[in-house]
Amino acid sequence: EQLRTTLKQMRPHIEEGWQYSSQMQQRNTTILFGQAHLDIEAMPAMQGVDLERTDKYPSIAYNTAASTYNLAISSKQMDDYKKAIRYFKAYLSTGETKHRYNVLQFMFNTCLKAGDNESARGIVEELVTVDPTNTNLLKFAINVCMESQDYTAMQRYLTKALAVAPKDTKFLNLQAQLYEETQQFEKALDIYNSLRAQNPRSLDLAKHMAVCNYNLGVTYYNADLNGAGGKRNKKLSK
Repeated sequence: EQLRTTLKQMRPHIEEGWQYSSQMQQRNTTILFGQAHLDIEAMPAMQGVDLERTDKYPSIAYNTAASTYNLAISSKQMDDYKKAIRYFKAYLSTGETKHRYNVLQFMFNTCLKAGDNESARGIVEELVTVDPTNTNLLKFAINVCMESQDYTAMQRYLTKALAVAPKDTKFLNLQAQLYEETQQFEKALDIYNSLRAQNPRSLDLAKHMAVCNYNLGVTYYNADLNGAGGKRNKKLSK
């Protein structure tokens, strides 16, 4: 209990130290004060303690997070990246929107550096909401979904991406691969055929089309065996 009381009493003085060193442009000292200020509320011993956040808190959190991120880039230390993520989260918890998009971008890059793709994907969800036409973000989200085999989320991102760039061959190819993976072979072939018309010498496209045609053939054959052949809606690609 004594520790809690002492830290709570120290915190306003640490904030004053941050403000003074910031005004005096003492960069390293400002970072240390900022980290100390934010670290106090993250301590297990301080959980449940009512710590006041002044109107300076968003600035402390944002500047400390950005500075720690820059340090992490220089040091390449995983601990620095993890600290930066924690400080960015502290800023986002304030609800301030002034630097929100920048912070989300910083956090996205930090999570990638730290190898935390799952968190990065969660951040992408927010970034896409703020900036739905950013195709680089959409490409990352699509690739992560493909690796984790989250095909529902992948389709959601592909729909957004193709709405922004309907003729983008990379997005079209990914959409065809998703159809192929989810056994929608006719839809996959429709896209592969259009892509092949633009790039007839592509061996990769030819392989995918061969797989789709084979699987369609198997599907039709099994349907005939079960007496459900009926009239084909589509002929196999040549």
